[in-house]
Amino acid sequence: MHKHTCYDLGQLAENDVVEVKLESSAVNARLMVKDEYLNHYLNNKTYNFYGGVTKETPYRISVPNNNHWYLVVDLEGLSGTSVFNVSVKRNTAAKVCPSCGTKTCPSCGATKNK
Repeated sequence: MHKHTCYDLGQLAENDVVEVKLESSAVNARLMVKDEYLNHYLNNKTYNFYGGVTKETPYRISVPNNNHWYLVVDLEGLSGTSVFNVSVKRNTAAKVCPSCGTKTCPSCGATKNK
């Protein structure tokens, strides 16, 4: 297993944006759902992700759907050191239930705003 930094971003909504601001060399920034990280990435199995290698800053990855997301940052295949900051920009057009992750939740009344 290669050295990496993992951020458990929790439940994110479709069209939220994960932003990585670099202060040094290029990094791999991989956004993946919980199952991909815990059961595939950590076990050196094939995994699916959004993002990739970037030197661009800020580097933005749009969240494709409502789910529990992890951001993994590493230098696999790259040289140098990495210094970066991670933030999430919420899609203000949608209110998502923090418990179930849906846009229409009978418990909290979350609904998608048009």
